[in-house]
Amino acid sequence: MVDKKKDSVGKKLSRSFKTHTLPDAIVEQKFMGKVGSEIVVSRFRNGRETLSICLVKEVQESGFINTWDETLQQWFAFTVESAPKLVKLYK
Repeated sequence: MVDKKKDSVGKKLSRSFKTHTLPDAIVEQKFMGKVGSEIVVSRFRNGRETLSICLVKEVQESGFINTWDETLQQWFAFTVESAPKLVKLYK
């Protein structure tokens, strides 16, 4: 089974994808990813939690992470202190 697919909106995870199999992207208040890596984040959209695949574009020493949301095709930024409740390393 393919876990991600490409359509007119962007990359999406299949409904059966198990996020618990992925390593945490934030450990002890430190972001473990790097520029160019992909992460899976939970985002509150249209009244419900959804999963997005984001490409990390910038990581600042202050804990600011700037990403391109490949699922929604828009920028998405957060800090380590105010991160979404689910942030996992994908690639």
